[in-house]
Amino acid sequence: MYPYIYNCKNKEGQREIGTRINGSSEVVRSIENNQEFQGRSVVVDAWYLTAYSAIIDDGVVIGMLGVGFPEKDLSAL
Repeated sequence: MYPYIYNCKNKEGQREIGTRINGSSEVVRSIENNQEFQGRSVVVDAWYLTAYSAIIDDGVVIGMLGVGFPEKDLSAL
């Protein structure tokens, strides 16, 4: 699937760069069908509330853009 560039840290405190998303995930299935995804997904090594949209070039999905908030931090809201 599409490479990802994350701006989040893993459990060791290091930034995840170039990590790939699981090709069989609900996120990928939605994006490949040019549908937005909103819901829970694993980002790096933790559950997040996320939203993803496809990046389209000449009618072809070439990537995706996503944002997320760690579920473990929801009580801070």
